[in-house]
Amino acid sequence: MPPASCGGIGNFVAQAARSLVAKGHNVTVVGLYDERIDDKDSPFKVIRLKRIKRLGAIGLIINQVWFHLFISFYLTFVDRSIDLIEYPDYQGFGALHFHGIPFIVRSQSSGFHALGKYYGKPIYKLKYALEWSLQKKSMQRAKRLIISSRYAQHNIHKYLDTKNSVVIPNFVRREFIESDRINSNNIPKYILFYGTVSREKGVCLLIDAFNKLIAENDVSIQLKIVGRPNDDLVRRHFNGLPLNTRNRILFRGWVSTDRLISLIDSAEIVVFPSFRENMPMSWIEAMSRRKIIIGSNIPVAKEIITDGETGYLADLTIDNLCHNILRVLSLGRENKLLIEQNARAFAYEKYNIENIVNENISIWNSALC
Repeated sequence: MPPASCGGIGNFVAQAARSLVAKGHNVTVVGLYDERIDDKDSPFKVIRLKRIKRLGAIGLIINQVWFHLFISFYLTFVDRSIDLIEYPDYQGFGALHFHGIPFIVRSQSSGFHALGKYYGKPIYKLKYALEWSLQKKSMQRAKRLIISSRYAQHNIHKYLDTKNSVVIPNFVRREFIESDRINSNNIPKYILFYGTVSREKGVCLLIDAFNKLIAENDVSIQLKIVGRPNDDLVRRHFNGLPLNTRNRILFRGWVSTDRLISLIDSAEIVVFPSFRENMPMSWIEAMSRRKIIIGSNIPVAKEIITDGETGYLADLTIDNLCHNILRVLSLGRENKLLIEQNARAFAYEKYNIENIVNENISIWNSALC
């Protein structure tokens, strides 16, 4: 059940479902969405339920009840052959599970073990306190708990007395491994960010570091920001920059996977200055395209990046992020190629989709015993 139609978790669910169908399994994906999308070409069944976005904690409970009433109806009258349900940790849907079949929970969100401390506004405290409680209850009730990184497992175990967890990382989508590399040499050089365009993902910090980079150095480069905006703060932050900086920053919105791969391949660097992550798919996907990435120096990053060997780690300050961008731009050709090759080899070996799907199948089977 992906919580959104795009983004890391949604893409993971879609690719995992395709892989299971290819192996002969029947898969149905049910999710709460804000928009309607045509899924007729999907190899698996997708059911999109309307989500209430407002009303805070009340809206959260209404969504939960509505979702589980639908699941109960579906299992009773539409498809009685379903053996197992997987819930994301997102919003703790497993807490209200009453459907008489086993379920597992996959923890890919960093919200639970961060205890909501990054959310900010007091008006949201009740909603996030409720959501955290539901997430905890969902994980406690699950037959198995799949966690996407060792860092997240360590933190979750601080709040949960559970011995049923296993670490299985996210994988690199097939398109990123199998597509030919695309290099466009006749375009201006650019730095790339892609993902959710929000302050939490470090976009405001990246904009400030880019402003410092071009103000203090003689570099001819652009910044391209790809993804759906998630808050107005980024736009307001952008509008406060000098005109010269604004003219070099391009917002591209959501793009297709093929277009995204092309943008990654042609970028000088891909930068991800997130304030928190569990196991970011975007990082490992960019590495799989033989691209040098700069990731924020947060705990999980050390499971993905060896600084100076498979990429670079930057502290979450304007000065250090700017320093690391300049560091990559100054690399010689041989050093650059070596890091790109190391990144590709690491991503392909550790996040191979076939191996990881097989690990998941093993855990799903164990939940049925």
